[in-house]
Amino acid sequence: MTNLNYQRPLDKISFNGALSILVLTALASSSQANDIEPYQIYSIPSSSSASTHDYFSNESKLYSNLMDRVNEIASLDDNWNDFGASNFPAELIEKSKLFLSKIASITSILSIFPTASGSIQIEWEKENVYAEAEIFIDNIKIYAEKDDEEIVSSSFDNLSAASKEFLSIYKS
Repeated sequence: MTNLNYQRPLDKISFNGALSILVLTALASSSQANDIEPYQIYSIPSSSSASTHDYFSNESKLYSNLMDRVNEIASLDDNWNDFGASNFPAELIEKSKLFLSKIASITSILSIFPTASGSIQIEWEKENVYAEAEIFIDNIKIYAEKDDEEIVSSSFDNLSAASKEFLSIYKS
């Protein structure tokens, strides 16, 4: 199965033939495997001289806006909240950017906030599910609730494991 998550948004990638974006549905039973049909969600004709940048630029802009937001947080001075909160160390800023790159597939629903506890919070909400990742220098805390009931409350030392958990909540 192809991993649909990627480390960063698509940039200017030129192509000379037709480009189709297909969605394959994995079936639970291998006996049904022959019945899998791709579902085309986007197609660019082979006569097109465009690049993926033309078609994915909105996603790239969203990702860029999130990175800009992290840079804004990085530029905050001590006492940025008028209650004595410290500024954010470069190590935390880089960790937050790396986390964002690992969850780039859901950039359209993310919000980013500085916290007075010295972390950067990344959150999303859809339908009846809310999830947040609170990124500290030494760990990442993931919290989620569905229908106002806690479904996940975990702490991760490993950034990759935390990002996978954060994405799995979105996909569930």
